[in-house]
Amino acid sequence: MGSLQGMSIPLSSFLSPLLESQGGPFEDWEICAIPGDGSKRRFWRLTSHPTHRSFIAMENAPEDIFYRRENRAYLKIGTHLRSKGLPIPKIHNFDLDRGWFILEDLGTESLQDWGIQNR
Repeated sequence: MGSLQGMSIPLSSFLSPLLESQGGPFEDWEICAIPGDGSKRRFWRLTSHPTHRSFIAMENAPEDIFYRRENRAYLKIGTHLRSKGLPIPKIHNFDLDRGWFILEDLGTESLQDWGIQNR
């Protein structure tokens, strides 16, 4: 379906086991790059049209100590806030050494847009 659009082959290999368990072979998933949030993080929406499942893949390469710390903080804070019942995407899998995360897809509306509409 969709192309890897900037996704590395090792990252696609990391994603394959989850995607195959959720809706067929990796090749059956549509993979579309989505805009980031102003940081160097890169995001992709992964969609299986037959099963209507979707996930978000995020890459934040740990090039130096700052990004390694940022990834550890992202994992700890995201897990903590979700455990408190806040609407934070579930982290399905991660590889801190490479800066890869597989997240729950909460839809196409950004948190900023949602906040503006619900003031």
